[in-house]
Amino acid sequence: MPDPLWITYSGAITGIIGAVTGVGGLILGYKGFRASKDIAVADLRLKLRIEDYEIRELIRTLPDLLASANQSRTRGMAADGLSRSGQAVVWQTKIDEDTRAVQEAGALQAGAHVEYAKLARAELESKLVAAHALRTQLAAIKTRYGEEMERDRKDVGRRRAAAEAKFLAATTNQPRQG
Repeated sequence: MPDPLWITYSGAITGIIGAVTGVGGLILGYKGFRASKDIAVADLRLKLRIEDYEIRELIRTLPDLLASANQSRTRGMAADGLSRSGQAVVWQTKIDEDTRAVQEAGALQAGAHVEYAKLARAELESKLVAAHALRTQLAAIKTRYGEEMERDRKDVGRRRAAAEAKFLAATTNQPRQG
């Protein structure tokens, strides 16, 4: 019969190797878990910086867009004889509200110089949600006035076609002198 002592030793050695491997796996797993948390926080910081940049860009460009849209609509309403109508009052009220919203967003953004590296994950998440809401609001204003300006451009074409038709009708009905 073979010597059973070597089986005991091989079992003990295999157990020790398994324990060392298990402890090493535990240490590496913990390090990986911590690294993934750090990566998630860094990802939140990056997303917040991107939102911040997009908000600043919208705040920079929206005043010019609002001024152009207001000028375009005011001229169009004057051409249609609606410059003192209820429609003009509603338009001016909406322009004033949106201009105030952009100015408030600009003031809020100017005072929001935050060092993102010092913020905890929960703070980053709440700031990211707030920044996303603000960017969505500003993007909606940009879209609305872009569409309004496109509508004004179509109205200019309509007015031009009506004026040309009126001119042609007036010139073809005149008796010729000759």
